[in-house]
Amino acid sequence: MCAFLFNTFYKEAKNTAITKLHEEQVIHAKQAARGIEDFFATWTRSLSSLSKMDEIVDNDAIGQRYMKLFYEANQEQIMSITGWMKKASSSITFPQQLGGNGHLGSEARA
Repeated sequence: MCAFLFNTFYKEAKNTAITKLHEEQVIHAKQAARGIEDFFATWTRSLSSLSKMDEIVDNDAIGQRYMKLFYEANQEQIMSITGWMKKASSSITFPQQLGGNGHLGSEARA
């Protein structure tokens, strides 16, 4: 009789522990998913706003300064920032890594 009760209590405790562990894992997974979604939403909003600035679109000196400032403010989280100039078919990257002028390439791209 003791063995039966012990086995019953053991199974109940085991099932309760497994259920609670599963519930905790679901909570942690939801928190992680929310954090990842927030991370990408923040970067999407920031880069979308930056891309709508006339100075960035025109790639003038002020726009290049804004890109550089954006990079400098976020350099612990990003390796570089690149702006694609549609009209010139070229790009500019900060930090200026390749050739010292920040351009990844001057050849036309299709």
